[in-house]
Amino acid sequence: MPHSRRARVLPDRRFHGTAPPWGGCAAWTEGSQTQAEAPHSRLAGKRRQSGCEAPGCDFRQSTMTPEPHMGFEYAVVMPTYNRAGMIAASLESVLGQSLPPAGVVVVDDGSTDGTEAVVASFRGRVQYHRVENGGPSRARNIGVRLTSTPWIAFCDSDDLWDPRKMEIQSRIHQLRPEVRHSFTDVYFVRGDTWTSHRWGMEFPEEFYAPGREIVEDIYWVYGEPLYARFVSGHPVVPSATVIARDRFDKLGGFNEAFSRLSLEDFEFVLRCAEEPFSAAVMQPLVGFRRHASNYSGNELAGILSEIAILEHAMRHHREGVRLAREIEKIVLARRASAAMLAFRLRDFATVREVMRPCPPEAVDWKLRLKSAIAAWPGVLAKPAAAMLLGVSDFLNPPRRRAAA
Repeated sequence: MPHSRRARVLPDRRFHGTAPPWGGCAAWTEGSQTQAEAPHSRLAGKRRQSGCEAPGCDFRQSTMTPEPHMGFEYAVVMPTYNRAGMIAASLESVLGQSLPPAGVVVVDDGSTDGTEAVVASFRGRVQYHRVENGGPSRARNIGVRLTSTPWIAFCDSDDLWDPRKMEIQSRIHQLRPEVRHSFTDVYFVRGDTWTSHRWGMEFPEEFYAPGREIVEDIYWVYGEPLYARFVSGHPVVPSATVIARDRFDKLGGFNEAFSRLSLEDFEFVLRCAEEPFSAAVMQPLVGFRRHASNYSGNELAGILSEIAILEHAMRHHREGVRLAREIEKIVLARRASAAMLAFRLRDFATVREVMRPCPPEAVDWKLRLKSAIAAWPGVLAKPAAAMLLGVSDFLNPPRRRAAA
């Protein structure tokens, strides 16, 4: 999800042949469809308490046998669309939780690639529900309606959970029952590479500090709404989210009008942030996989969907109406970013569309020039854009290109 702060990139760690950052075994690889061959598969029959049998592996399963739900009963909703190559690993990570779910619902949003067959290998442990394609927001809402537990957790079918994710995350809800919504930090996974880059690192201390109550070091509780700071960027992804059913019902679920947008969950995140008593779990417990086919992978589409949702928020969210002037400034900046990127992609129609509502006095000369070129006939605009971008790239090294 794009936002206004630049990421601090740290050295990568290989996934193949290397354990995920929260621990595991070198014998476990992303390439396995079911991980049946993984020597410590958490779903292959009874759990091994003696450890992994792979040569040189020191991975050991926890000897703790948790009580069912430990007083915290939750269901997992997993929307999916054409994830035959990824969903098995996601389901393994969900079903292998030290605090097991009361149920797992997979809502297949009209897959055509064999996803259903992969999920069938989990028969008896997963409820499968197929619907016509309508986008992930609609699929999540359907999944929630198929559950009845007091708590709901979401996991996208291309993401991965730490084995203790729900055990750790649920603790803040048991310590502080008034907290009805929480999210954890995440690691980014790019292709088969686990990075040590955490999403939480993208946000400075001043983003988190105001109104924060620290509980047991890793739990940051906020008694006031987080809306004002989330409109310009936020550290929340669906796979890191836990929400009480009563809070979900009060909010009305995900807005299905945005279900096909790149950042469709952003509108729901903002409405969650209108409510008091949320918590951030500042420990990375999710592997957030970024790849070409996921909805959030297209940068321009992401910015355009963010603009659409922020403009909706100014009209329909109570906090959005109150903060309309501040949000207008954010939208203007997003429009400028979208126009710059669209111009580089030679998408002149998008340049014209996103710049049309912008007052001329709010646009700098470089963007006015690019907007003017975008209005020319294509036979003139394309060579002019190539020349302008060539000069810009020559004068601005790649690290400074965003300012061009």
